Amino acid sequence: MAGGALAIIHAAPATPVAAHEIPPDSVGGFIYTGGPLQLADLADHGVRYAGLAGVEWQGWLRARETGRYELEVDGSTVSPNNYTSSTCVFDGWLEDRAIGVQEANPRSNIAQPAAFSLILGAELQPGFYKLRLWATCTPSLAVHNQRISVALLEKAPSDLNLRPVTGEDLAHKQR
Repeated sequence: MAGGALAIIHAAPATPVAAHEIPPDSVGGFIYTGGPLQLADLADHGVRYAGLAGVEWQGWLRARETGRYELEVDGSTVSPNNYTSSTCVFDGWLEDRAIGVQEANPRSNIAQPAAFSLILGAELQPGFYKLRLWATCTPSLAVHNQRISVALLEKAPSDLNLRPVTGEDLAHKQR
């Protein structure tokens, strides 16, 4: 296994109800080893898609100790016309079992990003766990050039705070 998880990029669903389902078709992908993702412009990761996207992470979570692990999507949304109104969803599975779903509705009518944080967690023993996560935000109606940034964070049992995931925390099979 190699470091990082597969980041499969899908077109962002248009409605809050549709945001809870991962679309069947993808528009690109890459190996994610941490850091923020600009979901309206993933060209720096080789994804050529002009619209707002969602990210599906697939791979293995490496648990090094016994206890509760937390995964968080830390994000913000902003638009050039100073108005944003989205529904953002974070859904997760470990070993093909749901670990939860969180939803946020970041709103802003000023030129400041509307921040959101969505957290999922599970009790784990040391080892590798099959991981699948879905994070997306719906486009704001009548808003063009909306920018959404997300980063995946983790808190292991001995961590005092959430921290950005790295390629050491996630793994994928090389073909």
